Amino acid sequence: MAEKHDPEVIEKLRHEFKSLPLKWIALIEVPGERFFDVSMAALQVLVNEQDYHGVYITLNRPYSNIAEMILENGINSEKLYFIDGVSKQNLRPNELKRNDKVIYIESIKSLTDLSIALTQVFPKIESEKKFLFLDSISTLLIFNSPEVIGRFSHALTAKMRALGVSGAIISIPSDTEPAIRQMLSALCDKVIKI
Repeated sequence: MAEKHDPEVIEKLRHEFKSLPLKWIALIEVPGERFFDVSMAALQVLVNEQDYHGVYITLNRPYSNIAEMILENGINSEKLYFIDGVSKQNLRPNELKRNDKVIYIESIKSLTDLSIALTQVFPKIESEKKFLFLDSISTLLIFNSPEVIGRFSHALTAKMRALGVSGAIISIPSDTEPAIRQMLSALCDKVIKI
C-alpha cells in the first residue's frame, strides 16, 4: 500500500514506536488540524506494520465514519475492535451499524461504561501484541471535569498495564488542561509530539 500520510510523520511514528519498551503507553500530542491524519498514520504503523491488534475508542466521530476512514487508508480492520462513544447520542437505534466488532456506549460522559466495554473487548483479542487507541483525551475534557479525567486516566493506564496492553492516547495540546498534560506525561512511557 502506498503511504497516504506525511512521510516524515510516518517515519517519526515508526521510530518512536520501535523505541518503546514492551507493553508501552504513549501520549501523542498533535495539532487539531492534523488529528485524523496523524491518527490514521499511527494506526497504519501499529496495525499494518507492527502487527498489533487492538481497540479503537472513538469519541469524535461515529464508528461508521471511522470504519470508512480505516478502509480508505488501507488499515487492516480485522485486527481492530471499536468502542463508540458518539453514535448512541446522535443516531436512532435502527441507524447503528451492528456487528461483533463494535460496542456502543451511552455517552462520552459515561466513563464507567467505557471501562466496562474495555473489560468486555480485550479478552476477544487473541494476539500477544494488544493495544488501545484513545482518540482523544481532549474530547473527554469537554464532557468531564479535569479532576474526573485525571482519575479516569490514572485508572485507565493502570488497567492497561495490569492487562499487558500497549496504548496510544491522542491529545490536542491546545485543548488539554496543562495539569492533565503533565499527569499524562508522567503516566505514559513517552510523549510523542507531532
